[in-house]
Amino acid sequence: MTREVSRAELRARRAAGDPVVVIDVRSAEEFEAGHIDGAIHVPLADIEADPTRLPLDRPLVTACGKGGGRSEGAATALAAAGATDVGFLEGGTFGWLADT
Repeated sequence: MTREVSRAELRARRAAGDPVVVIDVRSAEEFEAGHIDGAIHVPLADIEADPTRLPLDRPLVTACGKGGGRSEGAATALAAAGATDVGFLEGGTFGWLADT
């Protein structure tokens, strides 16, 4: 099961040292244009093809541009593969960057 993770929650988890992995699921061009600091880039198609390539035993938060859509699909695929702490970022990368 996945859930929407607020930007405030993600910031608090990172500040507390939670080993959350932020996964940007957009295209390479979108990622290069701007992304969340420390995020790894794994396009949605790659996650759908093989979600087990990611650390399913760690907390995961997926992000796309606006939140929902691609990031929710990626979180769902990761949960189906066995991730137990997975969510998608509310407001996405654009919301995160607007906050900084």
